[in-house]
Amino acid sequence: MLFLIIAIGICVIDQIMKFYVECVWKKEEVPEDSDSKVMLTKQYNTGFILNWCERQKNTVKFISLILCSFLFGVLFTVVRGKGENFLKVALSFLFGGALSNTIDRVKKGHVVDYLKFRKIKNIIFNIADLFIFLGAIMIAIREIFHKK
Repeated sequence: MLFLIIAIGICVIDQIMKFYVECVWKKEEVPEDSDSKVMLTKQYNTGFILNWCERQKNTVKFISLILCSFLFGVLFTVVRGKGENFLKVALSFLFGGALSNTIDRVKKGHVVDYLKFRKIKNIIFNIADLFIFLGAIMIAIREIFHKK
């Protein structure tokens, strides 16, 4: 149950941020003279990472639904077993991020991205993306060091 709560928490936090950026926040981004390393902005992404497949909205939506469902099934299966807490957290991160972005794709036809590192040009992302990335890294680490 804890791992599902983690996933839902990630999704809810990201959805709140997306709502804020779309409906409340009025500025274009953090002023250029700010010392902040991360800037708030807004961009719509109709594709996958870096707008890959942006012209195939229905395909992106369908693949997102399939992958999100698959991740839920894997998380549900792994959570029922004993141990493997590192893997369970990683899958929770992946599923929470995937769920939030899939909700956007189904509901709006695009994902709302809103974070940008000042020193990295042309890459805008959201909290869901960060957790998808972190979950994937955790699974890669587990696979490298896991004794079978």
